[in-house]
Amino acid sequence: MNQNLPQWQSLTGLYPDAEATMSPEQRDEKIRILLADVERRARLELDRAAHCPAGERTVYWDPVEAACQDLGISRVRLSAYSRRLRGMRALEIGDKLKAATLQSKLEAWIAHDFKLWMEILGARYAVRDPMRIHDVERKLSRDFSAHLKFKKNRDAANRFAMNFGFPNITRLRKACVLAFETTLDCLIHRIASNIVQKYTEQKLKALILAAKAAEKDQKPAPAPATLPASPALHDADGEAFDLDKPVEYVHVPHYSDAEIEQMEKEEEVRMLRGQNAA
Repeated sequence: MNQNLPQWQSLTGLYPDAEATMSPEQRDEKIRILLADVERRARLELDRAAHCPAGERTVYWDPVEAACQDLGISRVRLSAYSRRLRGMRALEIGDKLKAATLQSKLEAWIAHDFKLWMEILGARYAVRDPMRIHDVERKLSRDFSAHLKFKKNRDAANRFAMNFGFPNITRLRKACVLAFETTLDCLIHRIASNIVQKYTEQKLKALILAAKAAEKDQKPAPAPATLPASPALHDADGEAFDLDKPVEYVHVPHYSDAEIEQMEKEEEVRMLRGQNAA
């Protein structure tokens, strides 16, 4: 084995002579090893970038570049292997990794934009009848989602992409597809719809609570319920007794079987004595 081979060949075994004799399955397995190590190194670079001085990492910075230098592989060679296995170039590998935190950033950005939107146009979507809340929700979701689209203004779309670390909207859209398997427009629409739904749910709860409070203020308090007096009852001797009077419990002693048997014998003796005396 040549000791001067670059690190990526020592790691994967993709030597010039050996690669020619590999089966497609063997070559794919070696490429998986290479791409996994590239992504591991690129993620470490992304973690390091979070602690770098502000503005040092521009929108054109690519975490895969450091991985290529460490492994001694050119971006062209890495792109060839990656496109063979995954259909991605080296540049798109870095964009996919950078998009891993895109959804949380989009949620924060859209929530802030929705707050500004409601401060300006909130009166247009005022709700006073809880039965109309769903109509207002559909209208608000439609208008706000249309506001977030960048179909006509390319410059605004590119500025939007730069806010998330991508040089243009094309690369941001492709990174979104690679990372989430959905388009950027669909992701934005889903996030915006969730924010609008939470907003209308809070409005509905507020309307219900206000209606209950108003009903409670207008409705007189009910009079306390009183139980009817219990009818007078009489016992077997004709003496009246009251059902509402507290019951006086009488303590009844508990006798064992032996004590009961002894008392029965004594009672039988007394009865015999009484008969003899008569």
